[in-house]
Amino acid sequence: ALAEQQRLPLLLLAEGGGGRPGDVDIDPIYNSQLAVSTFRQMGRLSGRVPLVGVASGFCFAGNAALLGMCDVVIATEGANIGMAGPAMVAGGGLGQGGASAIGAS
Repeated sequence: ALAEQQRLPLLLLAEGGGGRPGDVDIDPIYNSQLAVSTFRQMGRLSGRVPLVGVASGFCFAGNAALLGMCDVVIATEGANIGMAGPAMVAGGGLGQGGASAIGAS
């Protein structure tokens, strides 16, 4: 990674809803192991370059996990950060709610 080679800070713009129940485009066993290179590369960069995360809107699931890996987190007043987005909350039987109902209030 360029950031590692040149010892550059990495800026993560952590926005998004994460996974959704019923996603069938990837093998569920493979997916449950977080077998995507982003998590592996963030771990590799940790301690080698400064990791700065920014959240200014909805930041759920894997996006929130990556944000938590950062050395510094900058969140705007309107940011909603949570390990599960509305679809996952509903899929878990915890009721229907909008994205703005998740995270600190």
